[in-house]
Amino acid sequence: MYNQMDNWEDSLKEAIELHDKGIDGDQESAEQSLKLLKKIKLQQPNNSLVLAYFGSATALTAKYHPNLIEKSKLANKGLRSLDQAVSLDSNHADIRLLRGYVSFKLPEMYFKRTKTAIEDFTFLTDSFAKGRKIPEKLYWQLMFDLGVAYQTIGNEEEALKTWSKIEKGPARSKYQKVIQEAKKEGR
Repeated sequence: MYNQMDNWEDSLKEAIELHDKGIDGDQESAEQSLKLLKKIKLQQPNNSLVLAYFGSATALTAKYHPNLIEKSKLANKGLRSLDQAVSLDSNHADIRLLRGYVSFKLPEMYFKRTKTAIEDFTFLTDSFAKGRKIPEKLYWQLMFDLGVAYQTIGNEEEALKTWSKIEKGPARSKYQKVIQEAKKEGR
């Protein structure tokens, strides 16, 4: 694990691996990631990527916390760190992806962050359309989730417009059934 002699960048890679395992459902890895990111953040307090992963890991540990008040505090602390990271580097795709998905996954009725998810997903999909390299599979997932986000805030017209792009594209077979189900849920 991390000690002062380690290169913080190597420690960040380790924290990201733990973070990703936490996203996949490993609670212990999520907690380890947050502990490691707290230490890295002390060394790199204004590093936008460190702040973004710290924010995401903090919000991720909220998912596993049994106390609703603490859950809310952790989620809000994570969101503040993610917002700070975006304000430091608004063009960093990984930072926008992290903030977008944290905002997307939080309940809209409590956190009111779906518009932030839409902003980040739109930034990312527009970047892809302009030639920025993100995996094509991720692009189509972002397009689907962007439609869901529009639907969440009651903008059915934008949801349908976004999903129609998928239905005309190469990923249509993968998303056709889930789009039909999402459309039914929106009625």
